[in-house]
Amino acid sequence: GAATLLVASVAAGQTGAGNAEQAPEPIPVEQFFQYPAVLEAKLSPSGRKLALTTSRGGKRVALVVIELGDAPKATRAGAFSDADIVRFDWVGEDRLVFSVRDLETGSGEDQRFAPGLYSANADGSDLRQLVRRRGLPFVGAPNSRDRSLEWNHTLLHVPLQQAGVAPDEVLVGKLEFGRDALESVTPLWLNVRSGRTRSADLDGSPSHAVEWLFDSKGQARVAMTRHAGRAAVHWHGPGETRWRQLIESDLLNLPFEPQAVDAAGTLYVRHNEGPAGYAVLSR
Repeated sequence: GAATLLVASVAAGQTGAGNAEQAPEPIPVEQFFQYPAVLEAKLSPSGRKLALTTSRGGKRVALVVIELGDAPKATRAGAFSDADIVRFDWVGEDRLVFSVRDLETGSGEDQRFAPGLYSANADGSDLRQLVRRRGLPFVGAPNSRDRSLEWNHTLLHVPLQQAGVAPDEVLVGKLEFGRDALESVTPLWLNVRSGRTRSADLDGSPSHAVEWLFDSKGQARVAMTRHAGRAAVHWHGPGETRWRQLIESDLLNLPFEPQAVDAAGTLYVRHNEGPAGYAVLSR
């Protein structure tokens, strides 16, 4: 009993003393503030290329593409001297879209700018600005060759390339604001090479929709609305001709939150279950 505890205490003290004698060097404070080696990584549709965001080799977070194989080759697909790439996705096998933020500014300084949207080939060529980060000045001649959209557009969805899906197109949303809140988001098709837009097929969709979910082809399946203190989820399933409301409640008490729609048109939702309130994913 007591003897055993005494021996254990002495042994622990000796071990602690040994560790103190061999204490490692203090960790440089800079390591607590540096970016991770890899922030995000995504495979191309074929799986032969890997795109990732990293700050290695520079002060800003850049987008790098690695051609996988016996002799992997890395190419910088996108980089800026005054901004960091924070969101990206593949559009087909050879093109990427991405948005930016200034991660070095504090106190919300970067909130004056929208994330914008850019596209480039996997090798970094043919860089195009699709959505501006800030509005155009009131005075000045417009550039007829500039097809970039106003700052109040954001990337909503990148469909998978398949039969019935136009190549090089993604879905963006046009944000409309009221006096103090987001009023609606209107989806549009955007060509990431030409910058041209076309309307999405939204006949009969509910008004005041602020969030959307799409299937793998880019068909709108879920519209989430907010208006006058009420929230609702609307559904347009495969083969259905009309939108129908699934649920409605006040803003903080929706019974579930839509998460995704698969290629077969199945809706996945998250809801709280049991006395512990575990978050559960259900069909």
